[in-house]
Amino acid sequence: MIYCYTGACPPCRSMTPIIDQLREEGYPIIKIDLGEDRELARELGVRATPSLLLIEHGRIQRAGLGARSRRQILHLLQA
Repeated sequence: MIYCYTGACPPCRSMTPIIDQLREEGYPIIKIDLGEDRELARELGVRATPSLLLIEHGRIQRAGLGARSRRQILHLLQA
């Protein structure tokens, strides 16, 4: 999973600690600060944050926009 966020985004600031905790627990989540890499945002097609991209076989299979709870994120990871 790829977690796209920016430091200026209020929903991102509430969601980032959840993502960090899940990463510490071993879940495969890559964090990308789109405020620092706008070109990557364009390549991924992300226009708003926070966004979660579920990647399978090198392709985006599902995308979720907006803040999510820990339970919702785990559901996406286990889908």
